[in-house]
Amino acid sequence: MISGLVSPDNLSDKENPAKIYIDVAVNGGIISTPAQSNGKYLAYFAVTVVADAAPAGQKFAYWTDANGKIMSYDSQYKSFPAQDIELTAVY
Repeated sequence: MISGLVSPDNLSDKENPAKIYIDVAVNGGIISTPAQSNGKYLAYFAVTVVADAAPAGQKFAYWTDANGKIMSYDSQYKSFPAQDIELTAVY
């Protein structure tokens, strides 16, 4: 995963010439941007996820990927994924 190294403003067809699309799955939150109807997202472009409201008596702690790696301590997390990713909100 690339985070903060590539932005849509400086990404050209040379960096993603085949227009590669990836899947982004979110547990315990939503994908706020970009809005997609087909569930596919352009690789290397910004995807922002927002955690659901914390259950009573708990607070948001962090986002993890499918391997349990902590990706962010912010409840709103913006990344530039290069491949399929699954994010889970931990409370």
